[in-house]
Amino acid sequence: MTLVELKDIQLPDSMKRARPRQAEAEREKRAKIIAALGESLAAAALGDASDAMMAHPPGPPTEKPSKSGGVRR
Repeated sequence: MTLVELKDIQLPDSMKRARPRQAEAEREKRAKIIAALGESLAAAALGDASDAMMAHPPGPPTEKPSKSGGVRR
């Protein structure tokens, strides 16, 4: 078995710049996933609300008295 010791290793500039770019890409990826999940949950909630409204439609419109004393339609 041979022992190899490495000292004072310098990363190339391109690799030094690549690490922050990769971290930023990961943050953007997570943000997009979170946004997509939020949109999916919102769409499901809207669908549920629509189903509830369709199951219980509003009654006929009611007539309200106008300020002149007659019936407004």
